[in-house]
Amino acid sequence: ADCGNDRIQRFSLGQVDGKTEIGSKSLQHPYSLSCPTAITFDAQRYLFIVDSNNYRIILAGPTDVRCVIGCDGISIKSTLLLFPSNLAFDGFGNLFIVDSGNDRIEKFEYSKNSCDKLLVNLWTKSIELTKTSHTYCRACYKFKYYYGAFQIEEPESLYYSVRSSVGIDTYGYIYENNFNPLNPNENLPITDDDGGFDGQFKFELPLYNDGKYILVVTTNQPMITGNIEIKIFGLKNVTLSRLSE
Repeated sequence: ADCGNDRIQRFSLGQVDGKTEIGSKSLQHPYSLSCPTAITFDAQRYLFIVDSNNYRIILAGPTDVRCVIGCDGISIKSTLLLFPSNLAFDGFGNLFIVDSGNDRIEKFEYSKNSCDKLLVNLWTKSIELTKTSHTYCRACYKFKYYYGAFQIEEPESLYYSVRSSVGIDTYGYIYENNFNPLNPNENLPITDDDGGFDGQFKFELPLYNDGKYILVVTTNQPMITGNIEIKIFGLKNVTLSRLSE
């Protein structure tokens, strides 16, 4: 872990010249890091990286690199990291993180199969925004937007990926506890506009089964109608219960 150069270096046995395995200048895994301080492997030989100055943990597999803890500045629950410095797995697959900035050791229960994409469930739901759909003024704009609101019901506290897939430019919100269309900034932890590229929202975040989360799906431009497909990836299937028509 090369903190000063924001990269992960690999040195082959007997070699003095290293290869940038992960970092913005890596040919194989071009991924932006900020002062990585430690690495470890799980039982399946997936690489976990402490991306210290970004307050997150990164997972690197054979084909991709992605955030698994502390992603996208998420403020749900008290599991935010602050300058994490080290990490390790125990014999049961639990992940322990030295959360230096918060003066604590964090424990995360980790499924040994969570890196196996064949075991990740894909759950989809199609919704339609029409001229009879509910409208609201998001972000205090004077324009009105059609929207759909859904309660996310998750069977276990796990990480999930929630994204849209459609030809129109979407905007997504995830609220805690309650969504009030008359006060859209209340209970609003995170938003996303183009995290999934091509005008699609994308969230990668932990959802806790003792919490209540509301997904609000709308569009980037006001008064746009059309079909929107919601895709949710996770180790367990979730349920979306519509709260608005």
